[in-house]
Amino acid sequence: MAKINLKKVIGNNAHWTINKTIAKEIGLAETLVLQHIIDLESVFKRNEIFQPIPEMAAELCLTEYTIKQAIGKLKSLELLNVERKSVGFKNFYSVNQEKVLEFMSGSAQLSSELNSTDQRVEGVSELNTTSQRVENELTSEVNSTLSELNTISQRVENAIAITNNTTNNTLQKIYTNNTTAAPEASLENIIDKLLNILIDADSNNKEYNNAIEDYHDIGGVDEIAKIMNWDTSVKRNWLSKIQNINLIKTD
Repeated sequence: MAKINLKKVIGNNAHWTINKTIAKEIGLAETLVLQHIIDLESVFKRNEIFQPIPEMAAELCLTEYTIKQAIGKLKSLELLNVERKSVGFKNFYSVNQEKVLEFMSGSAQLSSELNSTDQRVEGVSELNTTSQRVENELTSEVNSTLSELNTISQRVENAIAITNNTTNNTLQKIYTNNTTAAPEASLENIIDKLLNILIDADSNNKEYNNAIEDYHDIGGVDEIAKIMNWDTSVKRNWLSKIQNINLIKTD
Protein backbone atom coordinates (compact mmCIF):
# COMPACT_ATOMS: atom_id res chain seq x y z
CA MET A 1 0.00 0.00 0.00
CA ALA A 2 1.37 3.43 -0.97
CA LYS A 3 2.35 5.69 1.92
CA ILE A 4 -0.26 8.36 2.60
CA ASN A 5 0.60 11.89 3.74
CA LEU A 6 -1.56 11.84 6.87
CA LYS A 7 -0.61 15.40 7.81
CA LYS A 8 -2.02 16.69 4.54
CA VAL A 9 -5.17 14.53 4.75
CA ILE A 10 -5.95 15.52 8.33
CA GLY A 11 -5.11 19.17 7.63
CA ASN A 12 -7.78 19.39 4.94
CA ASN A 13 -10.47 19.34 7.62
CA ALA A 14 -8.58 21.25 10.31
CA HIS A 15 -10.49 23.95 12.16
CA TRP A 16 -8.18 24.63 15.11
CA THR A 17 -4.86 26.45 15.00
CA ILE A 18 -2.55 26.32 18.01
CA ASN A 19 0.44 28.62 18.34
CA LYS A 20 2.99 26.67 20.38
CA THR A 21 4.71 29.76 21.78
CA ILE A 22 1.48 31.31 23.04
CA ALA A 23 0.31 27.92 24.38
CA LYS A 24 3.54 27.56 26.33
CA GLU A 25 3.13 31.05 27.79
CA ILE A 26 -0.57 31.04 28.75
CA GLY A 27 -1.77 27.41 28.51
CA LEU A 28 -3.29 25.10 25.92
CA ALA A 29 -6.98 25.65 26.75
CA GLU A 30 -6.52 29.43 26.90
CA THR A 31 -4.78 29.45 23.49
CA LEU A 32 -7.55 27.32 21.97
CA VAL A 33 -10.26 29.70 23.24
CA LEU A 34 -8.28 32.78 22.10
CA GLN A 35 -7.74 31.49 18.57
CA HIS A 36 -11.36 30.29 18.37
CA ILE A 37 -12.53 33.87 19.07
CA ILE A 38 -10.02 35.18 16.50
CA ASP A 39 -11.54 32.75 13.96
CA LEU A 40 -15.07 33.97 14.79
CA GLU A 41 -14.02 37.61 14.32
CA SER A 42 -12.57 36.69 10.93
CA VAL A 43 -15.65 34.72 9.84
CA PHE A 44 -18.22 37.33 10.91
CA LYS A 45 -15.93 40.28 10.06
CA ARG A 46 -16.72 42.03 13.35
CA ASN A 47 -14.53 43.64 15.99
CA GLU A 48 -16.45 41.88 18.75
CA ILE A 49 -18.41 38.64 18.85
CA PHE A 50 -20.87 36.86 21.11
CA GLN A 51 -21.16 33.12 21.63
CA PRO A 52 -22.81 31.40 24.61
CA ILE A 53 -20.47 29.43 26.86
CA PRO A 54 -22.28 26.08 26.31
CA GLU A 55 -22.03 26.49 22.52
CA MET A 56 -18.34 27.41 22.70
CA ALA A 57 -17.65 24.45 24.98
CA ALA A 58 -19.36 22.07 22.56
CA GLU A 59 -17.39 23.37 19.57
CA LEU A 60 -14.03 23.18 21.38
CA CYS A 61 -14.74 19.84 23.14
CA LEU A 62 -14.05 21.47 26.53
CA THR A 63 -16.21 21.82 29.64
CA GLU A 64 -18.03 25.06 30.41
CA TYR A 65 -15.90 25.35 33.57
CA THR A 66 -12.68 25.17 31.52
CA ILE A 67 -14.03 27.78 29.05
CA LYS A 68 -14.91 30.21 31.88
CA GLN A 69 -11.51 29.73 33.52
CA ALA A 70 -9.73 30.30 30.18
CA ILE A 71 -11.72 33.48 29.46
CA GLY A 72 -10.93 34.79 32.94
CA LYS A 73 -7.20 34.20 32.43
CA LEU A 74 -7.21 35.77 28.95
CA LYS A 75 -8.97 38.81 30.38
CA SER A 76 -6.47 39.14 33.26
CA LEU A 77 -3.59 38.94 30.73
CA GLU A 78 -5.31 41.69 28.68
CA LEU A 79 -5.34 39.43 25.62
CA LEU A 80 -9.14 39.45 25.56
CA ASN A 81 -11.63 42.24 26.21
CA VAL A 82 -14.94 41.17 27.76
CA GLU A 83 -17.86 43.60 27.74
CA ARG A 84 -21.15 42.68 29.38
CA LYS A 85 -24.01 44.41 27.59
CA SER A 86 -27.32 45.05 29.29
CA VAL A 87 -29.46 43.73 26.42
CA GLY A 88 -29.85 40.06 27.25
CA PHE A 89 -26.95 40.26 29.72
CA LYS A 90 -24.55 38.84 27.11
CA ASN A 91 -20.76 38.87 27.22
CA PHE A 92 -19.18 40.22 24.03
CA TYR A 93 -15.54 39.35 23.30
CA SER A 94 -12.88 41.20 21.32
CA VAL A 95 -9.22 40.27 20.94
CA ASN A 96 -6.54 42.73 22.04
CA GLN A 97 -4.45 42.58 18.88
CA GLU A 98 -1.53 44.57 20.31
CA LYS A 99 -1.04 42.12 23.19
CA VAL A 100 -1.30 39.11 20.88
CA LEU A 101 1.26 40.64 18.53
CA GLU A 102 3.60 41.13 21.48
CA PHE A 103 3.52 37.38 22.07
CA MET A 104 4.03 36.72 18.35
CA SER A 105 6.88 39.24 18.24
CA GLY A 106 8.54 37.44 21.11
CA SER A 107 8.22 34.19 19.17
CA ALA A 108 9.79 35.73 16.04
CA GLN A 109 12.67 37.20 18.05
CA LEU A 110 13.39 33.82 19.67
CA SER A 111 13.40 32.12 16.26
CA SER A 112 15.81 34.75 14.88
CA GLU A 113 18.19 34.28 17.81
CA LEU A 114 18.19 30.50 17.38
CA ASN A 115 18.95 30.80 13.65
CA SER A 116 21.79 33.22 14.36
CA THR A 117 23.22 30.83 16.95
CA ASP A 118 23.07 27.94 14.47
CA GLN A 119 25.24 29.96 12.05
CA ARG A 120 27.85 31.05 14.62
CA VAL A 121 28.20 28.01 16.88
CA GLU A 122 29.71 24.71 15.80
CA GLY A 123 27.92 21.49 16.58
CA VAL A 124 24.54 22.25 15.00
CA SER A 125 23.56 18.60 15.48
CA GLU A 126 23.83 19.08 19.25
CA LEU A 127 21.43 22.02 19.03
CA ASN A 128 19.04 19.91 16.98
CA THR A 129 19.22 17.18 19.61
CA THR A 130 18.48 19.72 22.33
CA SER A 131 15.60 21.13 20.27
CA GLN A 132 14.13 17.63 19.88
CA ARG A 133 14.46 17.00 23.60
CA VAL A 134 12.70 20.30 24.39
CA GLU A 135 9.93 19.45 21.93
CA ASN A 136 9.51 16.02 23.52
CA GLU A 137 9.35 17.60 26.98
CA LEU A 138 6.78 20.13 25.75
CA THR A 139 4.68 17.34 24.22
CA SER A 140 4.85 15.42 27.49
CA GLU A 141 3.85 18.54 29.42
CA VAL A 142 0.92 19.20 27.07
CA ASN A 143 -0.27 15.59 27.42
CA SER A 144 0.01 15.85 31.19
CA THR A 145 -1.95 19.10 31.15
CA LEU A 146 -4.68 17.54 29.00
CA SER A 147 -4.91 14.62 31.42
CA GLU A 148 -5.23 17.00 34.37
CA LEU A 149 -7.88 19.02 32.53
CA ASN A 150 -9.88 15.88 31.81
CA THR A 151 -9.64 14.83 35.47
CA ILE A 152 -10.76 18.27 36.69
CA SER A 153 -13.53 18.31 34.09
CA GLN A 154 -14.82 14.94 35.29
CA ARG A 155 -14.78 16.06 38.92
CA VAL A 156 -16.68 19.23 38.05
CA GLU A 157 -19.26 17.31 36.00
CA ASN A 158 -19.73 14.85 38.88
CA ALA A 159 -20.19 17.74 41.30
CA ILE A 160 -22.74 19.36 38.98
CA ALA A 161 -24.64 16.07 38.68
CA ILE A 162 -24.72 15.71 42.48
CA THR A 163 -25.92 19.30 42.85
CA ASN A 164 -28.66 18.80 40.24
CA ASN A 165 -29.84 15.63 41.96
CA THR A 166 -29.89 17.39 45.32
CA THR A 167 -31.86 20.31 43.87
CA ASN A 168 -34.37 18.00 42.19
CA ASN A 169 -34.84 16.03 45.43
CA THR A 170 -35.34 19.25 47.40
CA LEU A 171 -37.95 20.55 44.96
CA GLN A 172 -39.69 17.19 45.01
CA LYS A 173 -39.92 17.34 48.82
CA ILE A 174 -41.33 20.88 48.63
CA TYR A 175 -44.01 19.80 46.17
CA THR A 176 -44.80 16.67 48.19
CA ASN A 177 -45.10 18.45 51.55
CA ASN A 178 -46.99 21.44 50.15
CA THR A 179 -50.37 19.76 49.78
CA THR A 180 -52.28 23.03 49.56
CA ALA A 181 -50.40 24.38 46.53
CA ALA A 182 -49.74 22.98 43.06
CA PRO A 183 -46.15 22.71 41.74
CA GLU A 184 -46.82 25.69 39.49
CA ALA A 185 -47.68 27.85 42.52
CA SER A 186 -44.44 26.85 44.26
CA LEU A 187 -42.51 27.78 41.12
CA GLU A 188 -44.20 31.17 41.06
CA ASN A 189 -43.13 31.75 44.66
CA ILE A 190 -39.54 30.89 43.75
CA ILE A 191 -39.66 33.31 40.79
CA ASP A 192 -41.11 36.05 43.04
CA LYS A 193 -38.12 35.71 45.37
CA LEU A 194 -35.76 35.69 42.40
CA LEU A 195 -37.27 38.86 40.95
CA ASN A 196 -37.09 40.62 44.32
CA ILE A 197 -33.32 39.99 44.40
CA LEU A 198 -32.84 41.08 40.77
CA ILE A 199 -34.46 44.48 41.37
CA ASP A 200 -32.91 45.07 44.81
CA ALA A 201 -29.90 47.39 44.50
CA ASP A 202 -28.92 46.61 48.11
CA SER A 203 -28.69 42.82 47.70
CA ASN A 204 -25.21 41.39 48.37
CA ASN A 205 -23.11 40.51 45.32
CA LYS A 206 -23.05 36.75 45.93
CA GLU A 207 -26.83 36.56 46.25
CA TYR A 208 -27.29 38.78 43.19
CA ASN A 209 -24.84 36.79 41.02
CA ASN A 210 -26.60 33.53 41.96
CA ALA A 211 -29.92 35.13 41.06
CA ILE A 212 -28.57 36.25 37.67
CA GLU A 213 -27.42 32.68 36.91
CA ASP A 214 -30.85 31.29 37.91
CA TYR A 215 -32.47 33.98 35.77
CA HIS A 216 -30.56 32.82 32.69
CA ASP A 217 -31.10 29.12 33.51
CA ILE A 218 -34.86 29.69 33.61
CA GLY A 219 -34.70 31.33 30.17
CA GLY A 220 -34.78 35.02 31.01
CA VAL A 221 -37.74 37.36 31.09
CA ASP A 222 -39.49 35.61 28.16
CA GLU A 223 -39.80 32.29 30.00
CA ILE A 224 -40.66 34.00 33.28
CA ALA A 225 -43.42 35.93 31.50
CA LYS A 226 -44.92 32.65 30.27
CA ILE A 227 -44.85 31.12 33.75
CA MET A 228 -46.26 34.25 35.43
CA ASN A 229 -48.80 34.92 32.64
CA TRP A 230 -47.55 38.48 32.05
CA ASP A 231 -48.72 40.55 29.15
CA THR A 232 -46.24 42.52 26.99
CA SER A 233 -46.38 45.72 29.03
CA VAL A 234 -45.75 43.92 32.33
CA LYS A 235 -42.85 41.96 30.82
CA ARG A 236 -41.32 45.16 29.42
CA ASN A 237 -41.64 46.87 32.81
CA TRP A 238 -39.89 44.01 34.64
CA LEU A 239 -37.13 43.84 32.03
CA SER A 240 -36.47 47.57 32.47
CA LYS A 241 -36.21 47.16 36.25
CA ILE A 242 -33.85 44.18 35.97
CA GLN A 243 -31.61 45.95 33.44
CA ASN A 244 -31.39 49.11 35.54
CA ILE A 245 -30.21 47.19 38.63
CA ASN A 246 -27.80 45.15 36.48
CA LEU A 247 -26.17 48.35 35.24
CA ILE A 248 -25.67 49.44 38.85
CA LYS A 249 -24.30 46.06 39.94
CA THR A 250 -21.87 45.73 37.03
CA ASP A 251 -20.40 49.26 37.21
